[in-house]
Amino acid sequence: MKKTLYIAATVLVMLVTSRFVVRIVDATVQIGDDVWVLVLLLVLLNAAIVLLSRSIMTGRHMTEKDRPGDKSVKKRNEKNDEANESNHH
Repeated sequence: MKKTLYIAATVLVMLVTSRFVVRIVDATVQIGDDVWVLVLLLVLLNAAIVLLSRSIMTGRHMTEKDRPGDKSVKKRNEKNDEANESNHH
């Protein structure tokens, strides 16, 4: 049920944001023959929304403090710490 709710919310957000982007672009510029640019913009926008929604749904945005004991988060945080240390030296 939770997954279905996330998918429905994602689709709703995608529809609403796409509608507003199309209205804003149409109001500011003449689309004319450049419809493919608008389509590309919408594809990129919707892909970003899907990735954000997926990240929220799977909890990958959480840190070790948010999910203590989760080994995948701990490994990722250790890799980030190692990368940060190597960048500072």
